[in-house]
Amino acid sequence: MSSRAMDEALRVLSRRRVTVARMRDHLERKGFSAEEILECLGRLEEWGYLDDRSYAQDWVEKVVTEAPMGRARMLLELQARGVPPDIAEETVSQVFTVTSEKELAERAAREYLVRAANSPSRSGRKRATNLAKYLLRRGFDDELVFLVISELNSDLEFPEVTDSDA
Repeated sequence: MSSRAMDEALRVLSRRRVTVARMRDHLERKGFSAEEILECLGRLEEWGYLDDRSYAQDWVEKVVTEAPMGRARMLLELQARGVPPDIAEETVSQVFTVTSEKELAERAAREYLVRAANSPSRSGRKRATNLAKYLLRRGFDDELVFLVISELNSDLEFPEVTDSDA
């Protein structure tokens, strides 16, 4: 095995955790041969330095506590980081057996509203619209967004939506 490939991989890992796919891509861009890369990745996995399952679990835990997002977006984000689809699905499913997506959406909504409280006063309808857009960007589906905003209606003094408003 090329010690240069291992040195490069360890340099990357000294700065941040990465998935096997991201490390493979990085080493390929650096010009290492397929054989060197395979051997390096195997050794790193054997040593526990590369572990997609652990990476996915840690990433999801951080998201749940720091920046709640919906199931669909979590899956997309994990796969974009190089986590294999089966590991991404398993990890996200585990999270939603403990925490409901509705709980996460409510927490995200409340955190958004705390931050938005410092912005200039807006009408209830504008606040509701901005909150809905935020929750949709966080990956919550439209039915859940509507439910959360409806339940927060009295707290936020949103005007009731009537048929003439639609």
